Amino acid sequence: MKLFLSKIAVRLFITLIGLLTFVGFFTNHFKNKHDAFYVKLLDKTDRGLIIGDSRALQGINPEYLSFPTFNFAFTIGHSPFDNSYLKLIQKKIDTNSKIKRHHIISITPWSLLSPEKVIEDINPYFSENLTLQFTNPNWEYILKYWDLSIVNSLKLLRNKSFTTNLGWNNQNIDSTELYREYPRRVKEKIENYKHKYNKQNLTIESHRVKNLLNIIQYMKKTGKVTIVRLPVSAEMLKLEKERFANFGNLCLEISNKCAVEFIDLTDLKIQTTDGNHIWGFEVPMVMRELETRIN
Repeated sequence: MKLFLSKIAVRLFITLIGLLTFVGFFTNHFKNKHDAFYVKLLDKTDRGLIIGDSRALQGINPEYLSFPTFNFAFTIGHSPFDNSYLKLIQKKIDTNSKIKRHHIISITPWSLLSPEKVIEDINPYFSENLTLQFTNPNWEYILKYWDLSIVNSLKLLRNKSFTTNLGWNNQNIDSTELYREYPRRVKEKIENYKHKYNKQNLTIESHRVKNLLNIIQYMKKTGKVTIVRLPVSAEMLKLEKERFANFGNLCLEISNKCAVEFIDLTDLKIQTTDGNHIWGFEVPMVMRELETRIN
């Protein structure tokens, strides 16, 4: 019996080693293509953070900024300005580092909307459910959220998009595909926002605006903070002006209340992929303009 159990133990050990080797190989070679978020959840950083929703995820590339930053933006679902996002930020910032940081916070009216009469959001995504500190590999995220099936792994070989080691998500859309699909994508995106998000009167006392203020105050303890409103298509900007006519003034009010800089880039004429996200080839120009406006 002891011999039998020892053989079973050896086989289980070999299987475990094989599994760990496979996952290690997988994370090293496919981590940037497996999903848009995994590389963001590895270890702490002494760089400034770029935070926000998918507009920042695809629109702010740290490689084109002269000061060291890391793109820690996700999507409007994964990273609205709620308490779960603050917890992720606290896990990511290396508070032991004495390096001077410069944080960038991208805000949109959509990311500040919250359910009515809500005191505290419960985020159904990993934002709420990652309880451990970030490690490399991040086993908690892998075990809870990765699909390691052969079918999904094969799909990765055809995946054009990838996330850089500094967290910027490149959808890698070429000009032929962009201009062929653009009218449909813009129409679908605008209609989706019209129906998905109800008109709300955003004020300094709104639920998620108050959460944003808490995030800003925390990040100010570790470095300079700049609030940014990124450029979008004419169609999306028109919709935002119709639904949130006072949003520009709210941004200034937030800036003044927290004593941080606010930069509005919505005057830039840029090409988007769907009306909402900056096309990857336009990002360097937007980054240069951002740098020239930072005090």
